[in-house]
Amino acid sequence: MKKFLPVILFFVASNFSFSVKTTAQSSCPQIINSTFRIITNQGNQTRKRISFDYINPSNGNKRISVLVTVNGTSVVNVCVNASNYRGVQRTYTTPEFTVTNMANMDVTITPYTASNCGGSACAPTIRSVGGAPLPVIFSAFTLARNNATVSVKWETATEISNSGFNVEKFNSNNEEWEPVAFVRSKAEGGNSSNRLSYEYNDINNSKAVSQYRIKQVDINGEFKYSEVRTIRGMEQDARTMVFPNPSSNGTVNVVFAEASVRDIILVDMAGRTIKQWNAYSNNSLQLNNLVPGMYTLRSFDRETATQQVQKIVINGR
Repeated sequence: MKKFLPVILFFVASNFSFSVKTTAQSSCPQIINSTFRIITNQGNQTRKRISFDYINPSNGNKRISVLVTVNGTSVVNVCVNASNYRGVQRTYTTPEFTVTNMANMDVTITPYTASNCGGSACAPTIRSVGGAPLPVIFSAFTLARNNATVSVKWETATEISNSGFNVEKFNSNNEEWEPVAFVRSKAEGGNSSNRLSYEYNDINNSKAVSQYRIKQVDINGEFKYSEVRTIRGMEQDARTMVFPNPSSNGTVNVVFAEASVRDIILVDMAGRTIKQWNAYSNNSLQLNNLVPGMYTLRSFDRETATQQVQKIVINGR
């Protein structure tokens, strides 16, 4: 008989688990403490199972969806029948699956008051990437200029214990990031599994390019940063900018006039594709670790059906 050994998350002995406070319908299947466990096979550390405890609080059909992906490929996709046995705590454990690198594992558990899985969930999805909860998952972050105003927009797919966001702008004079505004989380209690949209309009009459980032702050004070976005200055033409060009360190910044959906390809002088982006929706792009030489960057705007071509020169790295 195979033996399974629970591994550890958050350094809590014997259990690899996490919890998040969620708001659910009263008839919704209840995941105990909104927690699941990752159980490791003692004889083969790459073999795992997901286990959680739940209660059915009322009559009627109940289901719990369990989806586990590794490197984007589904390894577990089950719809657990959580009906009957009202008020009785039960345990569900998935079939065994293989994962060699925990950072590549994504787990989602979603309860439903229905006879199948899908449609509208009755409680927020419990999600974990790499065996640990993601406080906030950014699904979009864009900038757009309208005269002296820069519109900073971002979206989140998931929020856990989120207090809010600091919008920060880079000050090139002292080379430091400075806070512009704090935007509170729209999630009730800081927790949400629904897409939430945010926007802040910053008065910005700079003639040079400006850089922005979002600092997400947890309720407990911990934080993380988004990617950096760049926007053209007040008196700069509404065209694609490439800087520095030539580059002496193998890094080049590309700023498009506005955010749009583009297909982008970077090729070298031999016509070989170095990098490619499909349906790229941000208004800025950074190219890193380019070896010395000449390159061509082609961008095709799906909305306007126009193409732009920029020549890039790398002198050193």
